Amino acid sequence: MEKTVAAVAVIRSPEGKTLWQLRDGDKPIDYPGHWGLFGGGLKPGEGQQNAMMRELKEELELVPSILWKLADFEHPKWLLNCFLIEMKIDLGALILHEGADLGLFTDEEVLSGSLTSPKFQTSHPVCPPLLELFQKVAQNQFLRFSGAVALSQT
Repeated sequence: MEKTVAAVAVIRSPEGKTLWQLRDGDKPIDYPGHWGLFGGGLKPGEGQQNAMMRELKEELELVPSILWKLADFEHPKWLLNCFLIEMKIDLGALILHEGADLGLFTDEEVLSGSLTSPKFQTSHPVCPPLLELFQKVAQNQFLRFSGAVALSQT
């Protein structure tokens, strides 16, 4: 079985919180109703950075100025190109186009494996492969091996 290649963003605030997306519960997607990182699959011929920027624009209308490439994370079903974005996060300025909710959570909250939706006030599990990836991020097991990628603000 061929793996799905995707780009995902660990979007961190200066306070050390991470932005997560509550995946729609009523769509034919992997892990519906789970918390996930923003991102998505690469289109044919599309590079990792371009895919990451496209997904952030589509899902949040977010255009970061710098991406840090963390690592490629292998899962039996996916190959995840993981990026880090460090920025001030104003939830009110983000426009959620995909997913049921979004929220900023501490590492401890995420590592508990379940997060409460600010919008619905209900608890939902963190997507298991992304929880595994985030455990490595939280333990600083990834090095910024490719450095910063400066992006134009077009």
